[in-house]
Formats: sequence, C-alpha cells, structure tokens
Amino acid sequence: MENLANQTLQHLFDCIDIAVKHHIKNWVISPGSRVAPLTLGIVRHHDTQKITVVDERSACFIALGQALEFLNDTSHHKEMTFVGLACTSGSSVYNYAPAVAEAFYQQIPLLILTADRPPEWIGQQDGQAIEQRNIFGKHVKKYFELPVNFSHPDAIWHAERIMNEACLALKSQPYAPVHINVPIREPFYPEKEASITPKTNRIWKELKPNLQLSSQQWQEIFHLWESYDYKLIVAGQQFFDKDLQHILQKLYHDFQLPIVADSLANLPSLDFIHHHDIFLGNLTTEQKQKLQPEILITFGKSLISKSLKLFLKNFPPKYHLHIQPYGEVADTFQTITHIIRLEPIHFWKKLYEDWDFKTLLERDEDGEKEEFVLAWEHYENLGDMKINRFFAEHQPFSEFEVVGEILENLPKNSNLHIGNSMPIRYVNFWGIPPTEVSVFCNRGTSGIDGCVSTAIGAAIAKPEKNNVLIIGDLSFLYDKNGLWHQYLPKNLKIIVLNNFGGNIFSMIDGAKNQPELDTYFHTPHTQTMEKFAAVFGLEYHVAHDIHALKEGLGRIFENNNQIQLLEILTDREINTSIWEKFKA
Repeated sequence: MENLANQTLQHLFDCIDIAVKHHIKNWVISPGSRVAPLTLGIVRHHDTQKITVVDERSACFIALGQALEFLNDTSHHKEMTFVGLACTSGSSVYNYAPAVAEAFYQQIPLLILTADRPPEWIGQQDGQAIEQRNIFGKHVKKYFELPVNFSHPDAIWHAERIMNEACLALKSQPYAPVHINVPIREPFYPEKEASITPKTNRIWKELKPNLQLSSQQWQEIFHLWESYDYKLIVAGQQFFDKDLQHILQKLYHDFQLPIVADSLANLPSLDFIHHHDIFLGNLTTEQKQKLQPEILITFGKSLISKSLKLFLKNFPPKYHLHIQPYGEVADTFQTITHIIRLEPIHFWKKLYEDWDFKTLLERDEDGEKEEFVLAWEHYENLGDMKINRFFAEHQPFSEFEVVGEILENLPKNSNLHIGNSMPIRYVNFWGIPPTEVSVFCNRGTSGIDGCVSTAIGAAIAKPEKNNVLIIGDLSFLYDKNGLWHQYLPKNLKIIVLNNFGGNIFSMIDGAKNQPELDTYFHTPHTQTMEKFAAVFGLEYHVAHDIHALKEGLGRIFENNNQIQLLEILTDREINTSIWEKFKA
C-alpha cells in the first residue's frame, strides 16, 4: 500500500513538472488535505513561485491579477509566464467559479488543478465530495481528468499526455482557463524519509502558422475603404501596446480617421476621442447623424460606454469590419459584416503601408478635414471643456471630482485598477491622462466580487511597479478577504470611495424612481475602513475634502514601504446631485 502511494505521488509530481516545463511557474495554492500531493509537487519544485491563500475565491482572483500582469508584460514582447492554481475538493472548487468566469470572458489563461474524491465515493455522503467533473461548464476552454490509478504503464502515459494537452490548450489563443480534475486516494503524504523527484520525459511543443490574408482579401478591404469617406475606428478593452498606439496616431494624422477609445482600450493619446460618454447621450438626432460612420472598424474586447453602444446600434454603419485573430466574435452593435482574422497591429500596419497616399492627397490637397472628422473632434473638445469647466467652478465635494483628482496625480509607469459599478463609469467620463499608465478592470463579467484580489495579484506579479486601485466601499468590503494572506504587496495603493452604502442605483434610470430603492437596492452601512486596515496591516489615511484628498494622495504615492489605504468619505446625496447636474 505504501509503495503504491509513493508511486501515485511520484506520477503527480511528474505531472506538476510537465506544467512547469510549459512555463506555468507561478502558483496560487489554497490549503487542504486531499490537495496535499499537488501542493507538495508545486512547493518542492525548484522552478516555481508560489503563494498560499486560504479563501479560494480570493485566491483565483489573485491568480487572475498575476496572469493579467504577465499578459501585459508579454504585450511588450517578453516571454510569457503562466499561472496555475490548486485547491482541495468540495465547495473549495466552487469558490473558484466567479474568477474562472471573469478569466474566460477576459480571455485570461489560468491552469486550474482541483483535487477530488475517487469516482466511486461521489454521491456516497463522504465529506467534501461533490460532482466536480465539468463543474465550470462552458467557462473553461477545456476540461480534463487525470486517472485515479497509475498501476498500469498506459495510465502513466495517459496522465502525462493529458498534462501536455492541457498545457498546450492553455497556451493557445484565444486564452481561457483550463481545468484539470485530479481524483486522489489516501494516503496523501509521502513518508517522512521519502524523497520524490520528477522524472519527466516528454514535453510537447506546438508549432503554429502566422495568420495572413490573401491578396484578394486585402483587395476587398481596400475596395471598401476607397468607396466611403466616413470611417470610424473603435477600440475595446486591451493591453497597452506602444507600437499599436503609434500606428493609430499616424492613421489619424495622415488619413483623418477619428479613433474612439474607452479608458480600458489603453490608448491614452490626446489625438483620440475619449469623452464620448459625455457628449453622445446629449446630442440630437440630427447631430448624431453627422457622426454616423459609413465604415466602422473595431478591435479589442468589451466596451464600457453604454452611450457609444446605443449610438452605433441606432446609427449603424453600412459596413462593420471587426479585427479579431482568434475565437468567437461578439456582434455587440448588431452590425458586423466582415471578420478579419489578424492581430490588430498587423492589420493597421499593413493598411497604412499599402494605402495609396497619392490618391488621398489628390482628393484632399488643401489639407482640410472632412465634416465627419470635424464633427467628432468638435464634440470631443466640448466634452473635455465641459468636465474641466464644471469642476473649475466650486462644487460640493463628490466622488466624481475625487476620481478626476486621482487620475491627474497618478504616478507615471503605474498600473491603474478600477472597481466596477460607479468607479469605472467615473473614470470613463474623465478619460485617462496621456501618461504611461496601464488600465485594468474586471469587465469580463463586470462583477464587484474580486476587484481587490485582482489588483493584489497584479501587484505581487510585478513588485517594482506602482499599482493603484480605485474601488467603492461595497466592492472593498465584499472582497476584503483578498487581503487575508502574508503576501501583501508594498507597491499597492488602495483608494476606497466610501459613501456608506453604494450609490449606483440612485444614478441609473429606472431604479432611482422606485419606492423600494432605499430598502432593497441600497445597502447602507456605518463602516469606515480604518478597522479593516488595522486588521490586515495597511497604513491608513482618510480624506473628507479636496485639500485632505490632495494631501492623502501625496502620502500614499510617495510611500512604498507598506501597502496603503486611502479612504475618501463622501455624501451619497451630494454624489447623486453632482452626477445628475453634470449629465444634464
């Protein structure tokens, strides 16, 4: 029996080694007994970085944050590092689900290892035994299960084959979580004197061709391009890419193309349209018709702006070209006519380099901009002036103004993490200043449940970089367990907007007019975050007005010796009135 147990542990250690050799070197482990063989395989491996987080929901979001930062680094042409997780059986596995869904819709790769009871004990009222097979359903790219018995050579070959297949699936695009369920029989621990080292033989490598379009396909695109004058580019959520921003700026300057970018598009150029949330909702039908494109070109993932989505649905283009190299395509505006399977940077470079500059110059020799471009630029300028003039006048202290002040004072070359609900909406109205700041938000499912943990994971992944989190009070309270571990990063600055109960339902149409608003939609509380800062060891600051806010921002941005928490206390009714006054 002991020999058989050691054989099982040996082969599970080998499976971990395969994952590590596939560059899955960063691990987030949640403790448990049945997961012990996987934990020991990870911890004892010489080439892994590992942390332990008790709360599995937080653990998975922390892993997601790490994976985000590694992907962000890869967009700067560095070698990709992947992230794995391991947890014990039962409800522990279910606690991964919110972050797994978020990772799936954000296209974030996570290798998920879940220990399980042997199949014969499922449904037999054994402890921590639930049906774990395919537990995440369609929110993972692929599901695998390792054999429970390694006594036959084919079972060993099967297990190693599964690990190679799973790792290749994880590393292929579009990225998504991959789940491996691991049924394990007792005993879970090697004998004290036992020394088990991996003995892996084969690591699979997959060679993939580069995506290309044929000459005929490019001719079709060029024909459409030349046939219409009013072209609009819209960028969705993506990582910052300096080369992409550079080529888009050249397209704007040379071809007079308006480029609309939400805050999460990570295109912080003064040349682009960032204040569309301010002006699109207030224009007349006639004014919107002047902004209606004939050709729409989109790339990136989801958009924040509801106003932009409604505008493009109600004033659709004749042709909509969507650039997406891999995966299923979402027809958000109900307008797609062409799907272009290329990386956006390759598409725009090719288009720019091959375009007939002479034809364009002959058509517009005087250099005057088209009415379509001028209209977009006009309303963008009005939006920028409106928000700055509005707060240049004396206004009561509100969250809206607070977010603008934070954005204005962000440290250069930092990561900005934004909580869902109102914080991301405030940020999108202000727009990101043209500085080297990468912007992140969990907009895959748009939940508030893992915003703290995600920011912590990203800060852990790159300790030399400032990470700033802007988050609402309810989001912070909901995910405060993300701080419950011994790896709190000193480079994280948490800014909590506390209006004592959340405020979004007072600010959106429909909910704010219901008599049940205060009782069943708002969640009033009397908590400040000072006691939680003390519990988790955060340096605490508080601000009640604009002067204290500026002083607090200076303190937290200058201090990199301890994780910081700055709490901004505001009045919910004032926040609502300022928001409605501005939008009117």
